Amino acid sequence: ASIARNDVTTLTFTLTNPNAIDLSAASFSDTFPTNMTTSGVAQSYIGTGRGTCTGAIPSAGSASLSTISFAGLLLPANSSCTVMVDVTATATGSFSNTASGVKAIETGTAAGPVSNTATLAVGRIAITKIFSPTSIAVGETATITFNLSSTLNNSINGTLLFIDGFPSGMTLASPLTTTNSCGGNIRNQGNTAAAAAGDAGFSLRGASMANGGSCTVTVNVTVNAAGSYANTSGAATVGNNAQGPVSNTAILTGVVKPTIAEAFSPASLDTYKTSLLTFTLNNTGTGSLSNCNLTDALAGFAVTSPPSIGGTCSGVTSSPILAAGATSLNLTVPNLSAGSCTVTVPITSGTAGTYTNQSSGLKCDNFVNASAAPTAASVTFAKLPIQLQKSANAVQASPGSTVTYTISYGNPNAQQSLQNIVISDSTPQFTGFTSATCGTLPSSLSGCTIAAPAVGATGAVTWTLIGTLDPGASGSVTLTVTVK
Repeated sequence: ASIARNDVTTLTFTLTNPNAIDLSAASFSDTFPTNMTTSGVAQSYIGTGRGTCTGAIPSAGSASLSTISFAGLLLPANSSCTVMVDVTATATGSFSNTASGVKAIETGTAAGPVSNTATLAVGRIAITKIFSPTSIAVGETATITFNLSSTLNNSINGTLLFIDGFPSGMTLASPLTTTNSCGGNIRNQGNTAAAAAGDAGFSLRGASMANGGSCTVTVNVTVNAAGSYANTSGAATVGNNAQGPVSNTAILTGVVKPTIAEAFSPASLDTYKTSLLTFTLNNTGTGSLSNCNLTDALAGFAVTSPPSIGGTCSGVTSSPILAAGATSLNLTVPNLSAGSCTVTVPITSGTAGTYTNQSSGLKCDNFVNASAAPTAASVTFAKLPIQLQKSANAVQASPGSTVTYTISYGNPNAQQSLQNIVISDSTPQFTGFTSATCGTLPSSLSGCTIAAPAVGATGAVTWTLIGTLDPGASGSVTLTVTVK
């Protein structure tokens, strides 16, 4: 009963024979109001899903007709049958149509009473709706925007109504946020109170629209479980009259946010060695999540060389491209399937210490906000100092005798080499310098130099070891003095 301009509707004629005899060669005609014609498409008036009358029923051609006539119909006794015609209108407005009365051989030349008057409203109020965003995590908020547009040829003053009942699991969000350029009031579906958070739908009541105008209503909603929520609003009505179709069906997808955990392996190591920073991503939902991004500011350590992204997650990218020495991560997993996968990055530090790290949560295209950040993880880089031990070859000495001091050194680190080693000692009080040696050098040291005072003088003696002292390697130097 309500179509847009140039749309098609079906006009149904119901012919009733109240007589105890059949009526034959029955006929009637219908002249349409201006701007209303048959649809212009060849059509049958009976058949599957069409009218039920029989007889010499014509078949309309492709021309648009403003008058249509039927003849040769057979109307069974004490029965009714139907004839259907597809019609359209080329202008907006209200079209009233009355068919002629029916006459038949048995009723003589006089036709029966004319039909009732059927009214077609051309021009309508259309409702289109969209969700933004179209995918949210459970408990997050999306906004539904309703755009109402009128092609009616009159204004609506405070009598417009439409109702939107949500699918199960979708409700108005808290705090409820709405906008309304249509006027009227946003109420609950039953019009018993103002719309409120937790309602499973709402209604717009008492709204107005100008002739050919449009307006917009927005409400925010949430979902309580993962899934696909298809939502179609009811048709707009003016007074008690339907003025258009239901809205399009908009779909909101609810997803469960993934979890993320991080760990270092090993979590304790020497400086300059490599630990693997591992992020474990767990998508507990049933569907895939797209473009899941995490960021991480590294403090106290950096990406080592060669830089690489590993793990079991597929297609992970870095922006910018991962480089040795980088102190921040910006990683994206293009497709996070249901289940778990890992992302790994090698890191190192040249400064001993314990460093606590916590990355961001995961932000995917499928929801508004990132998931919760993981529990912080720590890594300890250690560099033990060189070990020194000093001993003398005598516990007593008389003037003129010599004493030799042996200084043993060793690298106590399990993995870390030591370099730039300088050992210093001074001639003891009441003695003078006699000699110094570098001893037998470990294989990882390439040389040793000695700086010392003149024989018989006093002062500092310095041994400079050239090369590196490997983990666990050891050696010794000696200082000989003469007691004065």
